[in-house]
Amino acid sequence: MARLAESSVVIAFRDWQWLNRTADATVPPLMIVMEGNPESMLGDLQISAGERFFLFEVKSTEDTICEEWNKWDYKKQIPKPKVLFTKHCQILDDLGKSYSANGTVKNAATLEEALNFINFSIACHHFLYWNEVTSHFQIEPYYFGCERKNGLSTAQLKKCQIAINKLSFALNELDTNELGASLSPPSQDDSLPIYYTSIRFIQPEMLNDRSARLITEANSKNPLWQFLGLPFEEFDSYVQQLCGGTSYKTNCVLLSSSGKIFAHIVDTIDLLTLIKAIRPRMLPDAPDPNSSPSGAKKHIHRATRRPQADKPKPDPSLNGKPKQKSSGLS
Repeated sequence: MARLAESSVVIAFRDWQWLNRTADATVPPLMIVMEGNPESMLGDLQISAGERFFLFEVKSTEDTICEEWNKWDYKKQIPKPKVLFTKHCQILDDLGKSYSANGTVKNAATLEEALNFINFSIACHHFLYWNEVTSHFQIEPYYFGCERKNGLSTAQLKKCQIAINKLSFALNELDTNELGASLSPPSQDDSLPIYYTSIRFIQPEMLNDRSARLITEANSKNPLWQFLGLPFEEFDSYVQQLCGGTSYKTNCVLLSSSGKIFAHIVDTIDLLTLIKAIRPRMLPDAPDPNSSPSGAKKHIHRATRRPQADKPKPDPSLNGKPKQKSSGLS
């Protein structure tokens, strides 16, 4: 069977966005091919301060995720993992270095910076690929995909000649995050209880209706949740740290939550150029009734289990069960 081209995934996802945004009376996405002047391509487009931004690493299928780390330089006879993968590994290394051997924090500033990067990455930076079983797009946070496909295993990192200090510490921190599908509407007041199901992957529809959430501190008694995607300022900060001002090849899509921007990026310099062009088109901040300021995390309130007849029924298409109240929580 012939391999599905990544460019086909980009075009198909653009068309899916076009068709599914029309029903919401939203302007169809602006397809930007990063050649020429992005300022002229954006025209007089204005972008709401409430927009959230995503970066999708495009793959043909999930089996090609491993190409992030399994490439080989045959001329030099050395492994050649992608720059993006090594950057994410470097953050985990920084996180590991912030701990002493006995598990105490020895560098709080480094730890906080690493944790912020990880949070931003899981919130906005995902793999996008075609699921051949469901015949639909599938979305998965970059870190989660790399870990699931064993890219962050000790054996694989050794093959890539990548060292991560205290790898177990770093992976433990990573694993305190999970994806959740909210059974409560995004407009619901934050003070009210919410229910969610644990999921491994995101369907594009879940980004449109904002039901997909990032759950942090998931193993604690007081987990937190936040919407996926990042407000522009945080997205800009993440991209700047990710690119480091350098040029390297990529194959990603920059998408805004309204779908007004849909840009196919093949080099990080183009990504930085587009971010710079978007900045003056951001409208002034305005209160967002569906989001806390600057994408802040929110507590998950776990209410007493409802009678079966009134209990929200999870969507059977979601691969998880409703979270239940833990002992001692109100």
